[in-house]
Amino acid sequence: MMSFANSSFSTAQSESTYHIPDTPEVKEVMKTVEKANDVEAEAAYTFDIKKFPTVFINDLRFPVSSGTLETIRELTNNPSLESAGWLDYKAAFYSWRIERHT
Repeated sequence: MMSFANSSFSTAQSESTYHIPDTPEVKEVMKTVEKANDVEAEAAYTFDIKKFPTVFINDLRFPVSSGTLETIRELTNNPSLESAGWLDYKAAFYSWRIERHT
C-alpha cells in the first residue's frame, strides 16, 4: 500500500510539471519563486526580513483573504488595517516570529 501511495504521488507530481511551458517568461517566474524561497529561508534562519520587498509585493489585484487580513491585524496589533497584501503578511509573520524568539 505504501509503495502505491509513493508511486501515485510521484506520477501526479511529474504530470503536473509536464504541462509547464518552456518559455523565457516562465523561466523568469520560476527564477523569482526560487529567489523568494531562498530569501524566506534566510529570514527564517537569520530573522532578517529586509530582503522581503525584493521578492514579495502587495498587489491590490490579489488581496489577502479576510482570515489572513485578520491574522495580519493581530500580528501587527493594528485592528483598523483595511487591506493588506502578501508582503504585509510575510513581514507581519516574520516580525512576530522575531519578537517571539528574542
